[in-house]
Amino acid sequence: MKRYIIPLLLLLLISSAGATDRAGQANVTTGGDMLGQLYKELFPDVSTPYTILDTTTGLALISAATLDVSVDPGLNAVQRDTTIDVVTGTEWYALPSDFYEIPAGVPEFGVTAIPEDEALETGMEIMSVGAIGQYRDDTGIPLHFLVRKNRLHIEPTNNTGDTVRVYYAAYSNVIDAVTDTTNIDKRYINYVVLLSAEKYLQGVFSKGNQSFANNKLVYIASKQQEALRKLGVVDKAPIDKIIK
Repeated sequence: MKRYIIPLLLLLLISSAGATDRAGQANVTTGGDMLGQLYKELFPDVSTPYTILDTTTGLALISAATLDVSVDPGLNAVQRDTTIDVVTGTEWYALPSDFYEIPAGVPEFGVTAIPEDEALETGMEIMSVGAIGQYRDDTGIPLHFLVRKNRLHIEPTNNTGDTVRVYYAAYSNVIDAVTDTTNIDKRYINYVVLLSAEKYLQGVFSKGNQSFANNKLVYIASKQQEALRKLGVVDKAPIDKIIK
């Protein structure tokens, strides 16, 4: 499974920017809920696990794990959509700050156009950089789009009353308090907890407690695979660095 190293500054800057969750709307899982599950996985027989793994560190592990899951191309654990008002003659628009990508070939993601005073959406086709300007003089609603970094390019832009809707994969929100609610789809919570446990155990191993960490990593690896199977994900590799 791919691993992602995300700078702390980026973690602090990620926000929802007014977009709407599509997956995870009914999720009310808090940082405290996930921390409690993490304690059960790591220290099932310890009555005061917070003396071993403090709350701040535990939440940081969980926040990092939710971020990993949100940017994993095989999971798409934070699905959101946002609308953008078209301005005649304007082709470039800022995307929400939590925008990660529009996964290619995944039916749940893409861009649609909505004509003024209508509700029906029409799917738009992706265009290449080299095609910019090719559809500029077409009539009607926007039918072509391109994403570059955190901006959306659309063509044509004939009517200020039109709207486009972007269905996208988003970064997870930061969990730095036990009362914070995650925007990760609730189906992925168990996997997030197990990934948090892996992160903790890798740290324990690096500090010298290799026997404890290795035994737990093998156990967590098997549980991760089971969690992924329940999610319908079958092509992920187990923890890539089980200590021998």
